[in-house]
Amino acid sequence: MNYNIKQITNFDPHDDTVSKDVKVGGEIRTGLTYNVYSLNVEAIKLGYCTNNNEGMNYPIFLTFVNGGEKEFEIGKTGMFEYQPEEWKDINDDTNKEIKTSNTPVNQIKVYEGVSFVLDYCYLT
Repeated sequence: MNYNIKQITNFDPHDDTVSKDVKVGGEIRTGLTYNVYSLNVEAIKLGYCTNNNEGMNYPIFLTFVNGGEKEFEIGKTGMFEYQPEEWKDINDDTNKEIKTSNTPVNQIKVYEGVSFVLDYCYLT
């Protein structure tokens, strides 16, 4: 398996903007502008970092290749990591097979004005 790695930042052009309603500091804020960045690949690993205090308060949204979107909070560290995980069903004595969860991502939405760096890996 060969991986390629790419990087995007808040300085890169975004594809679109969308309006989101999100919880910030315990309050629902409506109509917030999020920039949409298409990755143009199926990213299986990614690391997101922001050193902006505002960026730590606003969630990011990942769009999965299967079409689903999920909100992720960043928190105090300003970092978020996503990658395949290995697991096995310890409740099934007949099947000790180790499985790998792999749900590729193809888009990220970041609150407008937040400085960030996103590194992502995909298979070649």
